[in-house]
Amino acid sequence: MESPVRPARAGVEGTMRQATHVTGIRRARYLGLPKTQLEHTIAAAAINMIRMDAYWTGHPWTAHEQATSPASTSRSPPEGE
Repeated sequence: MESPVRPARAGVEGTMRQATHVTGIRRARYLGLPKTQLEHTIAAAAINMIRMDAYWTGHPWTAHEQATSPASTSRSPPEGE
């Protein structure tokens, strides 16, 4: 039997992973609570913008897609040449 907490935790863990991967928010860049709060607020806004873009375009963002995008990989020659 699956715990009712498990799906909620999976959603939170996915959000935290995206925050640390996309924005590098694991460590604060600045000292002091007001600056750290501002940094986290800006990071949250960036994640929300990424998610809105993924929703509007119907193309979800994943780290795997970024790493294997055509811009980051070498081009293979066209077929038939």
